[in-house]
Amino acid sequence: MRQYIDKFCGNIIKEGFSETNIKFSQHSFDERYFIKADSPVFYTVSITSDEFIDFDLYINEKCDFSEKIYGFLNTTFAPFFCKSAVCLNIIFTENIDDKKIEFLKSLEFYPEAGHYNIWWIYDLSEKRLYTGNNQPDKIINIEKCLPFQNNNKINREIKKSVGNKNIIFTKSLMLINIIIFAVMMITGNRDEFINMFGNSSYYIRLYNQFYRLFTCMFIHSDLIHIAQNMISLYIFGGMTERFYGTFETGVIYFFSGICGSILSFLVGGGISVGASGAIFGLIACILYTSKRNKKSIEGINYSTMLILVAINIMLGFVETGVDNMGHIGGFIGGIISSIVMYGIL
Repeated sequence: MRQYIDKFCGNIIKEGFSETNIKFSQHSFDERYFIKADSPVFYTVSITSDEFIDFDLYINEKCDFSEKIYGFLNTTFAPFFCKSAVCLNIIFTENIDDKKIEFLKSLEFYPEAGHYNIWWIYDLSEKRLYTGNNQPDKIINIEKCLPFQNNNKINREIKKSVGNKNIIFTKSLMLINIIIFAVMMITGNRDEFINMFGNSSYYIRLYNQFYRLFTCMFIHSDLIHIAQNMISLYIFGGMTERFYGTFETGVIYFFSGICGSILSFLVGGGISVGASGAIFGLIACILYTSKRNKKSIEGINYSTMLILVAINIMLGFVETGVDNMGHIGGFIGGIISSIVMYGIL
């Protein structure tokens, strides 16, 4: 084991790293430590073996070390040269067991953070590099210092798209909504449709017309209303269906719509119509999925979706005639149903 570590340390010195002594804990760990300033990034690399350390104690003491390094950069002259820190921790082992895999699974990596605590576990018996699924496996040629045959990302968290590229559900739902709206306008019975099928706490409480919680999702008040909702349905419904599939998207859509209708019925007033509650559920689905997957879904990432949701809900409180309770209820329903669908995908 020691000879492999010595060989790697020799290779990393050739990459421009300097060996130094840094004590990050009151405990004594048998590790070698290297640093390199490559503006605008400050790199640190620690190398050890699970033969020489208590694995649990080591990772617990080391996990917050990148924060200390980043704090050092912010409190010295270093910011003039380096704006971010990459702390790479490499553990050599001859036994990649479940405990180490579970540890790698638990890692998180946010590219926008500016300071990164990255963990690699190198299995000498397999000559294989293991990293977390959301952790990089290539860092300024350091990986080339390891004589590994291939690498293995722990693939137990990231979900791959298994959906329907033809988005049959989304297109069919759009067609149904458009046909119903056309019938309403052509026959001149718009108000009758709204009064008969809209979500109304009065009719539900007095006449037990609970069907309105469902039918209101297919009724729209005017051309602008249906145009906005159908565009949103095509975008977010298509994204959801391409990722999850037709059946799963249907479950998310209708569950979210019902949840939006229920909250509107319990809290709101008057008659409300439209598919926006269900669409907010689809938006919540993309938000949740991008967060869990730690990657963008068709180019839309978690931060963008969060801003989009916040703006729309805020506008719902400012503008008149908007069923904001339906939006919030649909969003909550979307989160709940997405958790279920993501878990069984």
